[in-house]
Amino acid sequence: MNEVRSATKALIPKLAERNTDELLYPHPFGFELNASQWAHFIAIHETTHIRQLQRIREANQ
Repeated sequence: MNEVRSATKALIPKLAERNTDELLYPHPFGFELNASQWAHFIAIHETTHIRQLQRIREANQ
């Protein structure tokens, strides 16, 4: 997770220099997201997993 976070943080300033509306990549569920939408999705998705891990740790204490 730390590696993905570092890579994402390094990519964000580069995205600010471009028109991200044109940078499309498909989602596995059959729709496309642009780079800005993917960055937002990754942030939400990562936060969800972090909370899951915290609940698992708390349950095992």
